[in-house]
Amino acid sequence: MTGCNPFACGLRATCDASGTSSSRDAHIWYDGDKPENFTSYKLLIADVVDGRLMTVPRAVMAAGNIMQGARGGADLPTDEVGRVKAHLARYYEKMGDTPPWDR
Repeated sequence: MTGCNPFACGLRATCDASGTSSSRDAHIWYDGDKPENFTSYKLLIADVVDGRLMTVPRAVMAAGNIMQGARGGADLPTDEVGRVKAHLARYYEKMGDTPPWDR
């Protein structure tokens, strides 16, 4: 898939815009009020590899940095930030690393 946006060629090719589990599972957070909008899904951490949804470690790190304010931070409801960080922290633990907010 040279020259192809991995999100457009991988994840979007395997799910539709109706909030399927594939799109939800690939992101740390989504707006449950608007699951039909692709823009409702934030902090992409997975991609389709060989037909399977797989977590991408660098994407987890990028999401962690975004939660710390990189790239303008994440536009999430304030009451969801703790849950999002806890979810990301589990991925960091699986990778044998510490999330940036705990360093």
